[in-house]
This record gives sequence, C-alpha cells and structure tokens, in this order.
Amino acid sequence: MLKQLQTEEILRLTRTGIWQVEMEQGSSPRFYANDIMDEMLGVKTPLTPEERYEFHRCRIHPDDREIFQEYVNEMKYSNTEVIYRYLHPERGEMIVRCSGRREDSVPGVVCMAGIHKDITETVRLEPGKMTERHFAERALVLQKENSRQAGYYRELLDAQNCGLLVYSVPEHKIIHMNAEALRIYGGASVEEMQGRIGEMFAGMYYPDPKTLKRLIRLRHEDGVVDFEGIVNHGTPGECHIMAKTKIIRLLDDTRAVMTTFLDVSDMVTLRRALKQAQDGSRAKTEFLSRMSHDIRTPLNGIIGLLEIDKNHPDDHALVNANREKMFVAARHLLSLINDVLQMSKLESGEIVLAHEAFSLRQLFPEIITIVEGRAAGFSISMEYDLPTAEQCDCCCVYGSPLHLRQLLLNIYTNCIKYNRPGGKVYTKVERVEKNEEQVVYRWTITDTGIGMSEHFVKHIFDPFVQEHSDARSVYQGTGLGMTIVKKLVDKMHGSIEVSSREGVGSTFVITLPFEIARQQECRGENTAEKPSIQGLKLMLAEDNELNAEIAQVLLQDAGAEVTVVNDGRQALELFAASPVGTFDGILMDVMMPVMDGLAAARAIRALPRKDAQQVPIIAMTANAFVEDAQKSMQAGMNAHLAKPLDIHKTIAVIAACCR
Repeated sequence: MLKQLQTEEILRLTRTGIWQVEMEQGSSPRFYANDIMDEMLGVKTPLTPEERYEFHRCRIHPDDREIFQEYVNEMKYSNTEVIYRYLHPERGEMIVRCSGRREDSVPGVVCMAGIHKDITETVRLEPGKMTERHFAERALVLQKENSRQAGYYRELLDAQNCGLLVYSVPEHKIIHMNAEALRIYGGASVEEMQGRIGEMFAGMYYPDPKTLKRLIRLRHEDGVVDFEGIVNHGTPGECHIMAKTKIIRLLDDTRAVMTTFLDVSDMVTLRRALKQAQDGSRAKTEFLSRMSHDIRTPLNGIIGLLEIDKNHPDDHALVNANREKMFVAARHLLSLINDVLQMSKLESGEIVLAHEAFSLRQLFPEIITIVEGRAAGFSISMEYDLPTAEQCDCCCVYGSPLHLRQLLLNIYTNCIKYNRPGGKVYTKVERVEKNEEQVVYRWTITDTGIGMSEHFVKHIFDPFVQEHSDARSVYQGTGLGMTIVKKLVDKMHGSIEVSSREGVGSTFVITLPFEIARQQECRGENTAEKPSIQGLKLMLAEDNELNAEIAQVLLQDAGAEVTVVNDGRQALELFAASPVGTFDGILMDVMMPVMDGLAAARAIRALPRKDAQQVPIIAMTANAFVEDAQKSMQAGMNAHLAKPLDIHKTIAVIAACCR
C-alpha cells in the first residue's frame, strides 16, 4: 500500500498521467485514464470511456491535431512520443509530452497505452526549447517521416498484382486506388476515377446474380463478400476478376468499403481454350469411332454383294441389281473420304482456291442437274427462282468453280437428306450488288425438313457435330459438311446465315462476291456439242495394274486407242522413241516408281522435238486438291483429273485438250 501511495505521489508531483485507448471495429474508441490523467485533461464529472475519448480529441490544439494523428498511426507499429498543445477547460493552453506503445491483449481490439506528462512549466523555465519554431520543426520532421512511410507503403501496394480500392460510404469518395486497380478500371489517377465512379460501378457485370444484392446489403451490415466479376471497360476487352469486399472503419470511425481483386482474365482464357480443346478432342475421338463404322458399312456391303455375284454368276438380274447397289456404296465411301481429306486441308490452311474465269450461267444448270438426281431418290421436289437475263449480264467471273460447286452441293445435300418425303427445296439466286469490278450474288436455299433446335443452330458449323446421336446411321455423313461450307465461304470472303425451326425447316443464305471477268475468258460457255474421243491415240502411264486396266477399258469403250506404260521413265522413253504425231495425248499418273508423273512431264517438255511442247499431257491421279492441280500445271501439264474417274468428265477433258 505504501509503495502504491508513493507511486501516485510521484506521478502527481511530476504531473504525469497514465492512459489506455482501445479501438475495436464497429465500436467508438474507448479512453481509460487514472485520476491524475483526468485532472490534467480537465475532467470534472464522471465520463464513459467513449465520452472521455471525444473530450480529449476535441481539446487538442487545432494546429497540432495532424501531428497528434500521425503519432497515433506511428504508435500502431512502434514505441513513439509526441509533444502537442492541449486546451485545458480552466488553465488554458498546456504543453504535453505523450509517450506510448501498442499492447494488444484482446483479439480484434487495437490497444495502446502510455503516459501523459505536463511540461508547460519546463518550457517556461527553458525558453527557446519549446518555441513555436520548435513545434514547426517537429511537425515538419513528423510530416516528412509520415510522407516517407506513406510513399513506401504506396509503392508497396502499387507493386502488387492485386488491385486495391477503398471508398467511403455513403459518400462514395475514393480514399485509395493502387496502380493495378487503376489499370483494370482504365484510369490514370484517383482524381479521374472519382469523376467516373458511377461509370466504374455500372460497368461491372456479376455472373452470379446474387452478388450485387450481397454487396448492397454489405454497406448496411458488416461482413465479407467473395465474388467473381467482369469489368467491361478500361483494359481492352473484358477483364475477369476475383474479388473480396469488406467493410472497414477508418481511424475517425468513418465506414469504408475495401475491395481487393485479382485479374484472372488469362486464367479464364486458358480455361476456355482447355475446354474447347477437350471438347474438340472428345468430338474427334467420337468421330473416329463412328467413322470406323461408317467406312466399314459400305465396304461390307460391296464385299458382300461381290460374294453374292460370285455365287450367282448366271443370275444377270441379281448381278445388275447388286452392281447398282455397289455404285451407291462406293460413292458414299468416296464422299466420306473426300470430306475428311478436305477438312484436314482446310484446318491446316493448305487449301488454295483457284482464280479462274468461269460462267455462273453454266454452273447453275450443272448444280441443278446433280441436285435433282439426288432429290428424286428422296421424293423431294425442287423449285428455283434464278437470276433474270439482265442480272446474268456479268455471269462470267473469276473464282474457284470446283469449291463453289462443293459448297452449294453440301448445303443441298443437307436440305435433301434432312427433309421429309414429298418435301420441297426452294432456291432463290439474285444479284444484290454490282460495280465495274465486282458483282455480289446471294443464294437463299430453304427446305421443308425436320429443322434444327435453336441450340444446335449456334453450333452447326462446329466440326464433327450432328444434332442427333443416331444421325450418322439414319442420314449418313461425317458431320463435317457444314464446317467445310463455313470455311469455304470465309475463304471466298463471303457470308452465310442459318435460321431454322424444328418441324418446319431451315433456310441458308449465302452471299459471295466475285471479280468480274471478260466474257471471252469463260471457256466452254454455250457449248452444246457432245464431246468425243473416237479415234484418238493415247498413252496411259499408270503403275497400278487394276487402275490401268479400268482406265484402258473405259477409254477403249469410248473409241480411243490406248497404250499402257508402268512409270514415268517408260512414258518418257516411249514418247522420245516414237515418230512425231504418234500420240494425240498422254494420260499421266503422278505418284509412280522410278520417275513420278511431274518429273516425266517436265522431261517430255524439255525434249528437242517439235511436238514435245504441243502434245497434251493430262494428270490422272488420286491427288485431288486444287494445289495438286496447280503442281500439275507448273510441271507443264494441260489438265488435271482426279480419281476415281468420272468417265463422262474424263472424256470431256480429253476431248477439249486433244481435239
């Protein structure tokens, strides 16, 4: 007890008070003091800890409040002291030295304690030590130190890849935004973003509709909200963020919203790419599995029908019927292979479109002839609204007729295949634009088929997809037809639109631009004479015995005389040894042993005889793409025929080159 009395006397004699301040989120600061401290503050009546805090805060000299606040902030991290002026209710201005440190003992509560010493008399006894200049110098030192620390923490926050935004509520005054937050929201400074704060909030999209309600509720209730959002302005494109928002209380007890957020746009992009890759891989796996079935089915039919024919050679009616069935199976098998190869070329960027003059006026009837043949087998009627004579005045254009034909036939195949018995396919072709150099045509093709769901229409151009799992079995096909169409349309710098209703039908609108060609450049337009190769003497270079036999028989049946050699070297030697004019033309396979067809063609063109440059050389090969045809032309050939041979086309090409 004596010791306690001695301590209190010492404190009273030295005019030293003891204090403790507690700060807790959601509560007003609490100020505890001994009796001596209350006397020094000028407290006359009992006060609550909250009231005592306000009593003291309001009597700090206005010029020293900033210094005192800096002292409080510094005390949160280290022992410190401050000298400030206090306005006593009775004694007037006092000079106080306050020392303190942080002493946290209760979780969630910031606790600071120290001593409060009246040094007014000391300053009066030692003039010049605590003058206004001293206060100013002390304030300047503290201000510089505070600025240094503030700058350090600002640099630290700006160096983070995590955005930080703090703003007061309900005033919505931005207190702080670090560099990453400014980048994401597209602002140069906090001042600029303060003027755009409404735009900033309005530009946020929340994938979870409940998020906005939780954030609004948070402003009236304490708590934390974790969410994902999309910033639709600022950085180019969408910026995906993961964020955490909470309510905090500043030192002056102001409520503020603090949000930390991380830019996860790259992660979202990678996630999407991974999903696309996984979906694509899954689709390709399923495709290959079903392709095995699709290829084996017609092969099984062909082999089975051949076995039947072998066992019933004298049943001519049966053999003839089986032959027609084998033709159908073989054509289907060829279409499957062509689709896969074409898709592979398109995906690798190896497809090269031709730039040749052709007549749209001639191409329309060719496509119609093919389509009507297919439609008849399904009891589908075809209706056409073709361009008028006036609109056909510029039908001679540059382009790739092979790929245009393929594009349109793929669409017609879909319209016929997914139609209903007795259904219709309506086609309208119109010229929509024309100038001196270019003409634009539009095809509108509408069917009365089963239609497509809204969901499937969005994915109709994705590879390997079909709306129904049994579509391959019921309708046949690879699921690549429309993907090929889209890629070809894009390569032709055109557009395609698809609309559909389930149970009603589908409409395809294809718009394509063409460069106008001179009329005289369109070879073969308006030729009605049936081509003939009767009496032509032809050399056939083919290493495959079966292919050579088939070609020889078909050409001889058409009236030609055919001499067969087995490789390019034999073709070169036979031509070189034969008198001028022996052969009217040479049919050259490309892939052959000893010397391939391209090398043989170049060697023949280099021979020192007058007919070496004039003799027609026609590629006859399984290399069926445009770029393959270009290689043939570059080797000095006149034309390019793809296997399996269409005998009617083969005769037409040979006649055109050799007559």
